[in-house]
Formats: sequence, structure tokens, C-alpha cells
Amino acid sequence: MSAYWYVSYYNNMSWTYGVVRLNASHGSSVRVFTSGYGVTKVLAYYYADGRGSLQNSTGLLYVSVANVDSVVVRTDRGGQGTWVGPRTYAQGDHDAFYAAAYNTVSGFLGDITSNWTSSDPTVGYVYSYPGGQCDNGTTGGGCYPFTNFYAIGGGFTYVTAAPPGTTLSNTTGRLTVIGIDSVQVVDAPHGAGSWVSGRNYLFGDTDTFWAAGYNSSLGWVADLYVYWYPSTNPSQPGSNVIAFNVSAGFSAGLRTVGYGVETARISYYVPFVGKYLTNDTGPLRVSVANVDSVVIRTDHGGLGTWVGPTTYEVGQTDLFYAAAYNGTQGYLGDIASNWTSRDPTVGTITAERGSGYVGYFRAVALGVTYVNATPVGSTLSNRTGLLTVSGIGVDYIQIRDRPKGQGTVMGDRTYFVREQDVFYAATYNRTLGYRGDAAADWTSNDSVVCKVNAWGTVGHGSSAEILFKYAGTCTITVVAYTVSG
Repeated sequence: MSAYWYVSYYNNMSWTYGVVRLNASHGSSVRVFTSGYGVTKVLAYYYADGRGSLQNSTGLLYVSVANVDSVVVRTDRGGQGTWVGPRTYAQGDHDAFYAAAYNTVSGFLGDITSNWTSSDPTVGYVYSYPGGQCDNGTTGGGCYPFTNFYAIGGGFTYVTAAPPGTTLSNTTGRLTVIGIDSVQVVDAPHGAGSWVSGRNYLFGDTDTFWAAGYNSSLGWVADLYVYWYPSTNPSQPGSNVIAFNVSAGFSAGLRTVGYGVETARISYYVPFVGKYLTNDTGPLRVSVANVDSVVIRTDHGGLGTWVGPTTYEVGQTDLFYAAAYNGTQGYLGDIASNWTSRDPTVGTITAERGSGYVGYFRAVALGVTYVNATPVGSTLSNRTGLLTVSGIGVDYIQIRDRPKGQGTVMGDRTYFVREQDVFYAATYNRTLGYRGDAAADWTSNDSVVCKVNAWGTVGHGSSAEILFKYAGTCTITVVAYTVSG
């Protein structure tokens, strides 16, 4: 039978968890490896599908280390790597050390469970495995004998490994830690960059910044893993001027999302010290002089279609995106805009800071309205088609090749490769007939042959642009959801 295997413990002996390790946590058999001095047990636990459980443990397993003649702190497991000689770390760095046990005749015996100590724990802190149930008894990182070394403060230290049950020990070379006293947002990696004192951008521009750590005496130490904020107030959600492609990392890609001036910030947590170091860029100015037009679309990234006439039920919601264009370059990006509804008693439109290029539409009462998007810092605008909030129920839906219930129902049709077409989601009431094109989800059963022009595999809107990419056969499906589900 197959059982779960655990390294058990013997309460009256120390170093229970570092005595043996296993090659599996579940199976009909298990292989045992000795790791260090002590006494332990191995336990098998069988669960009988709700009919109870059975368990059994071995007798006491004694492991002697009388055959160990020397130990060496090495840089890699299994006797590989080299002795850990003098080396230098930046504050916040991490390393792993292994205690390799040797016999004068047979040579390397294995990595051995040891007591690990640091001569100055305020400079370098060691935390050694194994502990607890030894990762369910498996040979994973929580069971293999080694120690983690954390560089936590400026200065130097030495690390010593001493296997229990012996008088042996080995000590590393001098481990120097260079402290991080300040951080800066810079424009190049590896100490080659300068502080970002300010930038002038056009809408749609991109840039890359790095986080550099400095020692007050020695200068640049390392590029650091930091938190990136698109404003100097991390408590507020984002910015309508710039955005980063990551929230944490050694570097961050910046893109401009709207008109204005913003200041970015990085924050570095000094490990084990409990404090943060921060730095701000100079003013980052974004102009929208290159934006020639804006279109309200059903999907972000310039995908989807223009938001044409659409019918909603009371309580339904939708997302609109303000896509900015240049007459020569084409699509530039989704742009932070001022959103308005012609009749907010029928449908409201709101946008949140940090995502001003997205309008959140909610149908609140029967009637009709339009939504307008005007990019901040511009006199340009675009308006949706007529947005109708109807009390007429939906009984069925058709895919048609023209809006407003016109054209024909899409049956079988042949296209050439690289053609494209727009389909419309026409909804009907069995008694009253056509009630309007509805916001719906669009999918293709084979996106290699024909793809819904959307961000991902599912498009959304009262219409969808279909791209015919390769020869073959495909079907397009539309699903419209009512408030009642």
C-alpha cells in the first residue's frame, strides 16, 4: 500500500529533525539518508478513504558521526563548489552555505547537519535548516542540511559550522557587508546611471528607470529590489500621468498615460533592520500635443470597436476605454480623460485615479444617454453611440452583420485570409421584436483561424471586430448576460 512518510521525533534527544531525511513523502517504500548525529524515528501514515487511518513507526534510529574526521564550509551542496573564503556582500544580499563532512580514508561523506553561528549577527545573520517536520520528510530545501546567510548590516563577520556529536568545526573567511545608506532612481543600471532629475515626454512615450543603492563612503553598491510608485503619495491609487509596468523590482518600465506633471518614488526596505529608504524623481512632464484624436472603444490597448449604439438593462455595468491616436503614428495608447454622461440620471460614468483612461458605466434608470471622453489637457473629445436603458426583457440574441438589427443573420460565410469584419449582438423580445444591440462577450472556437480583436481570448461590446488570419474553419459565439443572470 501507499502511505505518507514522516521524519518523527524522539522527545528526549536533541537534533531530532536533522538526523535523517527521506527521498519521498508518499509511496509504498521510502529511502532513508543519514544527515547528522542523533536519534529519531520514521513514521508511515495510511489514510483509508474515510474508514479511519493506520500508522506505524520504526524503532529508534541511532546515527553516529564517529567516522567524520573533518568538516568544510562550502559554497555548494554535495561537496561541490569551494570553501567559503573572504567575500563581499551588499546589505540585503542572501547566500547559502553547506557543511561538507569528510573521512580521511574515504573522502567526502555528505553534507552534515551542524550548529551554525555568526561572529557578528548584526552584520550577517544565519538561519539553518532543518526544522519542524522537515518538509514532510522529503529531500526538499527544508530537509537538506545547510544554512541561509543574510547580509543585514555594514561591517564584517565570520560563519562557523560545528556538527553535533563532534568537536569539529570550520569557519569561513572574512565576510564583509557594505551597508546601503541611500537609494536613487537612476537612468542606467550597474552604477552607470544618473539621478532622474526630470523628464519631458509626449503622450505614449516610454522609459526605463533603475533603483541604485549607495554607501556614503564607497558610492554605488548594487542595484536594489524596491517598490515603485507613480506618485509621491503611495497611499493614493496610481497616477493619471504616468504608470509603471511593475510594482516591485530592480527596474521599472514607465509609460505615459495622460497630461500633467508627476513625481515618481521608490522605497527600499532594509532587510532585518526594519526601516525604509526612499527617493523621488524630479518632475516628469507629459504633453498631449501629439494626440490628434480619441475614440471610445470596447477594449483596452486600441482593441475592440467603437462603442456604438448599445442597449442595457437597469443595473448593468460596462467598461469603456479612451484610445488616443496620432494622425501619422496611429494608436498611441489609452489616455486619461474626463468622462461625462449626457444624462447621469439614466447612466453614470466614473473613472478612478490611476486608471482615468477607463470609464465605468452603470445603467441606473430607463431612458437614453451618451458618454463623452475628453483627454485631460486637450479640447478633443469622442462620443459613444446612443446608450439605451430598456425595460424590455431579452429572449434571444443574434449575430448580425449590421448594427441596429439591420443586415442579415450570420450563417456560413467565406472570407479570404487577412480580411476582417465587424459583427453585432442584436437582442430580441419574442413579443416586441428587436430591442437593441447589447453589450456581450465574444469568443472564437479557433483563434488561429479567426480571432476576436480583443485583449485576450474574450472580446466585449455590442459589436466585435473579427480578424481572419489563416485558412480553415471557425465559429464565433456571442453571449449576452441579463441582470437576473
